[in-house]
Amino acid sequence: MQNRKIVCIDSDGCAMDTMNYKHIYCFGPIAVRVFNIKEKEEFLKKWNKINLYSKTRGVNRFVGLSLVFDSINKPLNDLKAWINSTNELSNKSLEKEISKKKSGELEKALIWSNEVNKKIEGIKYMAKPFSSVKDAIHKMKKYVDIAIVSAANNEAIKDEWEKFGLIDYVDYVMGQSQGTKKDCIKYLIDKGYEPKNIVMMGDSPGDILSAKENNVLMYPIIVNEENESWDLFINHILEKFLKDEYKDAEYIEKYERKLGDLDAKNS
Repeated sequence: MQNRKIVCIDSDGCAMDTMNYKHIYCFGPIAVRVFNIKEKEEFLKKWNKINLYSKTRGVNRFVGLSLVFDSINKPLNDLKAWINSTNELSNKSLEKEISKKKSGELEKALIWSNEVNKKIEGIKYMAKPFSSVKDAIHKMKKYVDIAIVSAANNEAIKDEWEKFGLIDYVDYVMGQSQGTKKDCIKYLIDKGYEPKNIVMMGDSPGDILSAKENNVLMYPIIVNEENESWDLFINHILEKFLKDEYKDAEYIEKYERKLGDLDAKNS
């Protein structure tokens, strides 16, 4: 495995065209209802900006929830404390915390997260990979191992990838149950993959940070240019990666510039 290369692929918003509808139809509106938000329009605007159109795009759902409440000056302090202390940002971990510490705030966060999962399950017919993804994964599997590295819940990841016949090409499925994306990449390094032989593909600044923290390569999928990003990877970047010639700085810079434009547009 020492010389084997692996591509880590984020799911929502990177491989799967699911990011927008999950936040617009599920995460934000359900938070409004569960937490009885009066200023609905303001809340949802902040929700979408924080979770879709800014440098916090793609954060774990509980982190996103906390950030939005911070932005409206109604911090969820119990939730923050759990986020900062837990090794696993998942429903299961939150349930354990609630059993130790009775908190109405945490109970609402769990209700919200469970209801989000149910809603996503009910509209999973909307999930689909970006049009260039299937062909790209077929081609890259000839040369590299593939890992899904995502902040989404594992069941949703598996359902979406199985539905489109992609799961059979995947060597590792790692979602929120395995910890942060940083943790997942570190796991692969501990398994024997050298950092120079790992590239992370993702659409969020958190993906870039997780790659940097593990000293692995990053290939960003640009928001609203997902298919073009995938085409470039499979037709140009993959070969450079295989030859140890890929340098990620210019691509990260382009991604950050484009995301900055989106952030300004949605202010």
